[in-house]
Amino acid sequence: MPETTRPLIERANALIKSDQMRPKAKAFLLLKLSQIHALLSSDKAEDYWKQLQSQQRHLANEDKTLMESLRPMLVEEEDPTKGFAGDKIAEIKSKLNQPDLAEEELREFLEEKAEEVKKRLWPAGKQAVWQQLIQVWNSIDRNQALALTAKLSHPKRQVQVRRMNREKPLSVDEWQSFTDENSKNEAIKIITAMLDDPQPKLTIPRDYIVPIVSGMVSKMTAAPQLKNTLDQINKFLTLVAAEDSKTAVLEALKKAAKSLSNAQSLANQWPEKFNAVLNLAILGTKLGVINEVTTSGFTKNLPKHMVDFGLATCYGLFTNADNLQTNFSEVMKSTSQKEMKNINF
Repeated sequence: MPETTRPLIERANALIKSDQMRPKAKAFLLLKLSQIHALLSSDKAEDYWKQLQSQQRHLANEDKTLMESLRPMLVEEEDPTKGFAGDKIAEIKSKLNQPDLAEEELREFLEEKAEEVKKRLWPAGKQAVWQQLIQVWNSIDRNQALALTAKLSHPKRQVQVRRMNREKPLSVDEWQSFTDENSKNEAIKIITAMLDDPQPKLTIPRDYIVPIVSGMVSKMTAAPQLKNTLDQINKFLTLVAAEDSKTAVLEALKKAAKSLSNAQSLANQWPEKFNAVLNLAILGTKLGVINEVTTSGFTKNLPKHMVDFGLATCYGLFTNADNLQTNFSEVMKSTSQKEMKNINF
């Protein structure tokens, strides 16, 4: 997209999200944005097209004609056995049925088909062929299959990647291949969605751990959502906790504790804030990342009136009969010098 066009698109997006536009103007703008992005970005075009569906009654007759002309470009062919998609998928299946097919020959064939799909300007049918190519590549080269998911819309991409992970958890290198062709943000969205899969398994890059947990916390907009947020964090960090990821897990817990104890969505909800810190402390202790060495780092960014609670809670969780006296003394030393005036509810 030309740089001169980008500010106009951003302005148009801002207008759509605001309440300033009349229905007719909004419908017309959504139609034009669908038209502009039809050949530039399938994800964005699909999003504008979906928004347009509820506004199309406000279009003028000539604009409805334009909308109908765009429909074949933006609405996937319902029957993948017909048209462009049907022809290409039939060719792929025929090749796979070829006896004594060598892998090198199959690779060359798949690359040829991919070029044919790329050269087709008309988007209709392309998604179905990309999905077929991804499924075949998945059987011989998962990195190539993951790279091709960039050709899909977000919903279809998520379905493909989640299916691949269920078959065999993606490795760190495979997630990197996916990210190279898509984005880290897209990987994070899909990993988060995978938590809803039955018995999910995750092997992800360590640097994804903190932003994934931060994303879970940022989505919480009201106090009733706290339990679900804590459950998600618990499930995710339990899945990814390993010896080489302990630093990232601890950092995720520290940031989550800081964010939740200062969250606007929990304003004046003091029991909920203390409960959040307690739950995160229990999780950190269970995962072996909160201990005598790391407790001060976990609690130092809490609000002043919660630091003593955090310290006492953490020490209470990892203390046993062997270190009871030592840890009790450490807690008393750390908390007894705090002036009561700093405890402000």
